[in-house]
Amino acid sequence: MEEKSYEALCEEQRRPYLQWLKKQEQELHTECDIEKGKQVVRLPFLSCEESWTECLEKGGITGIGQTTASDTAGKADDTDSELWLFIRDDGITDGRTEAVFAYYQRNGADILYADEDYFETRILEEDSEISGDVMGLRCQPWFKPEYSPDTLRSFFYYGSIFAVKAGWARRMWRQLCWETGQENDKGVSIYEFMVYASGQSRNICRIPRVLYTNGSPERIEELPGWHMEWKRIRNTNWWRQFHGKEITKEALVSIIIPSKDNVQVLLHCLNTLLEKTQYPQYELIIVDNGSTEENRQWITSQINELQKKHGRQLRYLYRPQPFNFSTMCNQGAEEAGGKYLLFLNDDVEIIEGKWLNQMMELAVQFHIGAVGARLLYPQVEGEIGKRIQHAGITNMGIGPAHKLAGLMDEGNLYHGHNLVNYNMIAVTGACLLLNREKFRQIQGFDEELAVAYNDVELCFRLYEQGYLQVVCNDAVLLHHESVSRGQDDTQAKKQRLAQELDRLYQKHPNLLHQDPFYSPNLVQWKKDVEYSCEYRFPCDYMVTPQLSQKLPKAHENRWIRKLTGENQSMLQIDSVEVTTDVIEIEGWYVLREHDNALLTRWLLLKHEESGEVYQVSLYPKLREDVEPLFAQDARTKRVALCGIHALIEKEKLPRGSYTIGILVQMQAAGGLENHGKRIQYAPGGGFLL
Repeated sequence: MEEKSYEALCEEQRRPYLQWLKKQEQELHTECDIEKGKQVVRLPFLSCEESWTECLEKGGITGIGQTTASDTAGKADDTDSELWLFIRDDGITDGRTEAVFAYYQRNGADILYADEDYFETRILEEDSEISGDVMGLRCQPWFKPEYSPDTLRSFFYYGSIFAVKAGWARRMWRQLCWETGQENDKGVSIYEFMVYASGQSRNICRIPRVLYTNGSPERIEELPGWHMEWKRIRNTNWWRQFHGKEITKEALVSIIIPSKDNVQVLLHCLNTLLEKTQYPQYELIIVDNGSTEENRQWITSQINELQKKHGRQLRYLYRPQPFNFSTMCNQGAEEAGGKYLLFLNDDVEIIEGKWLNQMMELAVQFHIGAVGARLLYPQVEGEIGKRIQHAGITNMGIGPAHKLAGLMDEGNLYHGHNLVNYNMIAVTGACLLLNREKFRQIQGFDEELAVAYNDVELCFRLYEQGYLQVVCNDAVLLHHESVSRGQDDTQAKKQRLAQELDRLYQKHPNLLHQDPFYSPNLVQWKKDVEYSCEYRFPCDYMVTPQLSQKLPKAHENRWIRKLTGENQSMLQIDSVEVTTDVIEIEGWYVLREHDNALLTRWLLLKHEESGEVYQVSLYPKLREDVEPLFAQDARTKRVALCGIHALIEKEKLPRGSYTIGILVQMQAAGGLENHGKRIQYAPGGGFLL
């Protein structure tokens, strides 16, 4: 901590978004040369529900519905060199906004939209002006996905700042007027027109810059256009392509449930499904990979009773074999008679009737691959609401992850990710619906992925075939997660998980660290269920382990198993995650009765078989949750940066078992005097490669 003070480092890590903004400011300087001949017209608006034509007229744009000579000649409109920039009129942009939009429009994009953020407090009042540097007052960035048609039809996520190529927009407006038979219809809103126009474009650009700041922090709860009635575009051919008529015919859905020796769990799933599901056309197929003979007979008798009670056929496929989720799903699909397949875990509980109807409204659309549901954990005693288990899967730098998992399902979480339909790169196989022909087109589940990532891999193949996945947040179910097969919490299971993750990206190398529906400006390299800003401090970069030489001897009597307060040297390893190419270690270390800001620290990895010790440098990491533990200890100072966060190159370490430790060196406050080194290993803290 020599270059920056302890206080400055703490403040930086408390506000990573401010550091990200400073970095963006440097990058914007290279993007501010307006392309020659490009004219940017700023058009203010207050709501996406405003009339499209009236907004243009207020901005001085006229004659939008008139046919030009270029139309009849089949050529581009002369206003293709003009860009219409729509900016909500109650926030702040700076003087470079037009230049940045013009910079990103050089590839010919028809539509462009940018990220935005919010002020910490309401600083914009009527007739007030902002002066001076307001960067430090900005917070809560909204980093948007690439073009997501189903998200756009849920709410106007283009938000407060977007642009259209003027000539192209004129042509789209004339086309809409022709389809609806109403010329210059003032009843068409900005939102409605932009949804229609977006559906006609193959060149929509998200600008990876925060170019608009909302004047009120309360606006973060808004979902512009949510529940808005569309009266015009529903009559167009384009809309009918999205909303097929199969749903009115109630196509047969085959619900496939893998299960083994979970008789009570399975029975609860079947009972709730049969009693509450309102969608009429479905069949049930249970795939059992080898329950005991007693359980097999019991399941058979229960199925017979359920068939008599509900008048619905249930099929029971008894196939003794090692557990392989992919194989069981494929076997169920081979026996299915439905046009749609729904894969459902046996530990899922149905809690409302319209869940399958809601999912089918999406599954029938030609561009949709897999449809997932919002899955909640059962309510815990003492808590008011339920926590989220699944609201879509993102493909982060560290691998596939369930965003929002474990958070309370209340309010508006990161712009409606728990409220409205969202395009995602993947959805969980615990409840996954898709068209059978699309399932056959990609040849079903990959049976080499027996336990984990098989659902993600299926969605990756659907995406590579041009189909989009969507989470249907209107379909809500309870998931008693991993009751069927247990948690992945042993070393052997963790190793198997890492191997299956390796296979996932071997099959899909182009999707390694890539997710069009999850902004690269969102956290990538650490487990974080929230949608946090991706700003990497020194502790967040991958490091190469070095073989250590001449280390001091570790004293076994300093090993501790819990925080008793009896040891000065206190090492806590919170988690170890082994992924495709990274080992991520998190925890903290405090040296009691010392000024911890003067510590130099190295993380040690001891190879148990060879005895070799590898080390990596540790950089300060803010742990505000640990700091209060030592608040009453006057002799233990400046511990807020005691965190351990190391991303270690996996391939640089030989395979085997490792124990984690720490090496610390104390320096004098006034200089570099060496106060000796000490080593401590964490009992129980280790991993297997």
